[in-house]
Amino acid sequence: MKDYLEFRRYCENNVLTCVFNCETYLYDIFMGDKVIISLIPYQVRRDFKSAVSDIETALDIHTCFGA
Repeated sequence: MKDYLEFRRYCENNVLTCVFNCETYLYDIFMGDKVIISLIPYQVRRDFKSAVSDIETALDIHTCFGA
């Protein structure tokens, strides 16, 4: 649970929104109104560093390609 709280704080500090998608059972990470990455719940709740690494990679791609 500690990782999940750190993850939520990370999202808030980086102006990202984390929403659980009931259709896909994934956490969608939004930047503004665009989903930049979807993560499995286990990763978000148990592996903060891995989740943040994946988000930062997605942000780099988003920035480079304007996806």
